[in-house]
Amino acid sequence: MNQTPYLLSVIIAGCLYAFGQYISSEPIRNQDQVLTVQATGKATSVPDIEHVMLGVQIQPQATAAGATDLLAKQVSAVVAAIKKLGIEDKDIKTQNISVQPSYNYEDGKQALRGFEGSEQIEVTVRKTGLSGEVIARGAEVGANQIGGVTFASDDSSVQ
Repeated sequence: MNQTPYLLSVIIAGCLYAFGQYISSEPIRNQDQVLTVQATGKATSVPDIEHVMLGVQIQPQATAAGATDLLAKQVSAVVAAIKKLGIEDKDIKTQNISVQPSYNYEDGKQALRGFEGSEQIEVTVRKTGLSGEVIARGAEVGANQIGGVTFASDDSSVQ
């Protein structure tokens, strides 16, 4: 009887077992090849732009269209006033516009008061120190929400 097929099977099984042991011991063989890096970095820059958040909120109007029109007029007045300070169109961005119904609740019943609205704009001020004037002019012509001033660097590679 020819024992070559049995012998060949035993050799292949032994090779597979040895190869499996070799693969499973890889973390042990490579444990001295670990690279650990630890670093600390710091980037600083002097702010050269300011972001001012201004908003207009209107009281309830009889219709949604009336609320939208009044809101547009008041925000346009704010934008025109701050443009007079040298602020460019590209530096005025609308962040939010909202018009929603407003209700009175009397004796457990809901009655429509009208439609109120609000709009917020972000103004990028590229001339340092002008943000106070932007806020003052905006408030003079109808901005009744001031979100504050944040400072940043116009060079995005350092932020």
